[in-house]
Amino acid sequence: MKVLGGFLGFCISVFNPVFANELSETRLFCQYKDAFKQHACLIEHAVQGINYSLNNTLSRNEMDIYRALEAMNLIQNIAGSGRYNYLTLTSEKSVALSMNEQSLMLKRGYGICGNHQVMFLQIMELLKVKARPVDFYYTDINGQSCNHAAAEVKIGKKWRYFDITWGSIWVKEKNNLSTLLSLEDVLDKKGKRMSGLNSWYLHFTYPRLVGDPLEYLTAKPLQILRNKGGLLTVPVVNNQAAFDGLPKYIGKTSSSSPLSMKFKDIPHSMEAIIDVQGKGGLCTKSAIETASGHYAIQLGKSLIQVAPGSELAIKGDDAYCYAVINNVEFIPDRDSYLQAKPLSYAALKLMAYVNDYAYKPTRSG
Repeated sequence: MKVLGGFLGFCISVFNPVFANELSETRLFCQYKDAFKQHACLIEHAVQGINYSLNNTLSRNEMDIYRALEAMNLIQNIAGSGRYNYLTLTSEKSVALSMNEQSLMLKRGYGICGNHQVMFLQIMELLKVKARPVDFYYTDINGQSCNHAAAEVKIGKKWRYFDITWGSIWVKEKNNLSTLLSLEDVLDKKGKRMSGLNSWYLHFTYPRLVGDPLEYLTAKPLQILRNKGGLLTVPVVNNQAAFDGLPKYIGKTSSSSPLSMKFKDIPHSMEAIIDVQGKGGLCTKSAIETASGHYAIQLGKSLIQVAPGSELAIKGDDAYCYAVINNVEFIPDRDSYLQAKPLSYAALKLMAYVNDYAYKPTRSG
């Protein structure tokens, strides 16, 4: 055991410089205060142990697969969804206090898919394995708007799909980890699923319960965002954007790809009122853009023009800029709206003129 322990300590130093300068005992037993660093160390130990048992013959790609698998299994079990469910029922305040502190949630041992995704990505970053978030938005069999969060890991030159919460991967060949599949292959039903025996997963597949924890892969409609970016289709109900369960921002944050949206079933070009609740980034060289024009990023309500199929996005030269949307109200019949709310519409029209005038120098420059 001493030989193996010394070997593992050496391997951590060689393969992962994150742990190279720590005291040997701290490194060997992963006695780090930070939960992410502690569990990244434990994962690296396990992977190096696997490699050692195979006479150090694993390639970098194979070791990265094992790192991702070890992280998935560790997070799924330590940050248990069952314990999260228990805490929400018994101590909702304590759960809410740490929702934005993923390291603390990992240390306390609870989480759901969005937390699992962040934990997984943080640990992968520490282990120098390239990974990115994948988010799903869909309607379940009961017509409820739902979402799910998972991740992709880049192995070699290909992104491979990992469902951390449900402890699942898909392979082309059974028990051959080198044939891990991409999300596209999974959606095309090309692979064989490998899942663990996590109690929360088994709970959802128990005969007394009706449902499939992986139903998001076959749900219609299904929308997928990678690295928190892409194009979302937002339903319109009673002339209001129905954001139920969907992200309510457009633009690019410091750690995401650009996110834009389009609105479903708009019959013709019309005016709309966008209510911007907040904005982030510099946003000095960016604007809200539709197919019909550019608009200053203004807090509060602004009048914009939208067309069927057109995108609502933020475009410009800022490194990152995003706007948080409270609501979008559509005006299919301007005369009726003007008759019902003349003062409100006049104020919006005046503000639109002021904003357009203020934005013109930036556009021409």
